Amino acid sequence: MTGRMSTFAAAFSGSNGGSDHGKWWVKGHKLCQKWSNWMDGATYCYALSEQEKNIVRWVRSDCRSGTARIAG
Repeated sequence: MTGRMSTFAAAFSGSNGGSDHGKWWVKGHKLCQKWSNWMDGATYCYALSEQEKNIVRWVRSDCRSGTARIAG
């Protein structure tokens, strides 16, 4: 996978770069990802559930959680 963010977003997020690459996979019923630099290069797995149309709730393996909007 590849990702980009603006210079401002990169500075605000404390990341070490405006772009990165990594990999994702499915383990059990969770979506896992590992960026090369972002998120300190750590592996995180996410349990996902649909809240409403185009809104997904996520719970990460370190217990952080939130929602995401799927646009398309």
